[in-house]
Amino acid sequence: MKRFVYRALVALMFLSLAGMGCNRTVDNTDEDNSKNEDVTVGEDSTAPDEDTLVDPEDGTTVPDKDVTIPEGCGVVGLTVSDLQTRDEGLNCVEPGENENGFINLDQDATLNCLIATSQVHSATDTLDSFYAADVGGGEYSGIKIVLPKGTAPEIAIGDVLSMVGNLKEYYCLTEFEPVDVKVLGNNGPPVATPLTADTLNADPEKWEGVLVKFEGVKVASLDDYGGFKIDGGVIVDDMIFEDMAPLEEGCEYTSLTGVIEFNYGFYKLLPRSAGDLIAAPGDCEVVVPSTTTIEDIQDSETSATCNDDAFVDGGSVSLEGLIVASPRYAVSKDKLHGFFATTPDGTGPFSGVLVVTEWQDDVDLPVGAEFDLEADWTEYYCLTELSTTKITETGENMADSLKTTPVEPDEIGEDFEGVVVKLEGEFVVEQSANEWGEISLSEGVIVKLKFDGVDWDPQPGASIVYSITGPVDYGFGKYMIMPTSNEDIVGGD
Repeated sequence: MKRFVYRALVALMFLSLAGMGCNRTVDNTDEDNSKNEDVTVGEDSTAPDEDTLVDPEDGTTVPDKDVTIPEGCGVVGLTVSDLQTRDEGLNCVEPGENENGFINLDQDATLNCLIATSQVHSATDTLDSFYAADVGGGEYSGIKIVLPKGTAPEIAIGDVLSMVGNLKEYYCLTEFEPVDVKVLGNNGPPVATPLTADTLNADPEKWEGVLVKFEGVKVASLDDYGGFKIDGGVIVDDMIFEDMAPLEEGCEYTSLTGVIEFNYGFYKLLPRSAGDLIAAPGDCEVVVPSTTTIEDIQDSETSATCNDDAFVDGGSVSLEGLIVASPRYAVSKDKLHGFFATTPDGTGPFSGVLVVTEWQDDVDLPVGAEFDLEADWTEYYCLTELSTTKITETGENMADSLKTTPVEPDEIGEDFEGVVVKLEGEFVVEQSANEWGEISLSEGVIVKLKFDGVDWDPQPGASIVYSITGPVDYGFGKYMIMPTSNEDIVGGD
């Protein structure tokens, strides 16, 4: 039966997430490390003067690959590999709820002679990103570059870059935030490092941010919304190439190229364009991504059979004509804001869902706003979350048409997760608010205080609640009603 994992175990379970997941340790003593390979990038590259490959006075390292450095790079000092092999990244453990997911590392670090391995693309509503790598590629060579939306210079794949900026771990994803980016020229298409699913799965942290290529792989499964998995379980996502349309299940790609991203507990391959997906000869057709509904998601096998994994990937989804059903609130401090959404006729089972946005994104739609959504669907300890990749307000405000679903205490469960419900009766307060803002009522009813402006503080035995309204949340193995204002609680002291 779904929902038997308690979110109280989050912090402990994160400690084993990479071998169960996210504790990211590596062995840098492997004699076969690809840093010892001979690699030449770009047919027109020329070797620099001898005095350009010296250790800077600050002691940072030069690449130990035998590579041809593009002309004009200057001193090659600090490298992406230096940043990606920092202990703070290799041993990063994703924090639990209400813990800070940002680890600020170097400030004003200078990276010379990077090669752009992707185009600039939208990361969130407020951020753009692209990927860049050390000359020659290989293990630990790539990194995600993030910067405020619209501030990136024109960058083409293969551009030689110099940048100054700040290094951080954002929930165990290593990011570089430049304050200055210079384009020095173009070195031609960067070389993708050949990879297999077994190699990636054995130590995925080595490949975070790296441009890689899989050859002769078959489509193992589709998520119906643009994403798919190949044999070996590698997830292929459309975070960069939004118009990606995969081949049918069982069909083969001669090659699949892209950068490796770490996102919500998963390492994913992100193709950059149609040229990164080379189909093998044959009669296989592409599968065009389709739109879905809240009910399709909430009443799916993925949701209904959720197990004890911290993250279960539901794939990329596209939904149209949703209605904002609640104000915004802090889902996870410093990481995620969220709100509940429904459809114009949203009542009854499977009619609501939680939509989450990055903390820094300025997404705060009014209750009743109509919008279209593109998102990554994740079952987070069995709570269905749609993490937005694109959200577009589309129509007039429909707050007057929003409905609530009447329920009985024993109905508050999986069928109504995310749904705005109304519970009526006489309920005695059995326990006042705990450290998570949960108040226990008679008949097993739990009220969770999460929205701003709700300041109810009843004492055990002293209050009788006659009705309570709000969306149904799930956490710590319990389903809870979340009033969005004091007016949602009728009766009680």
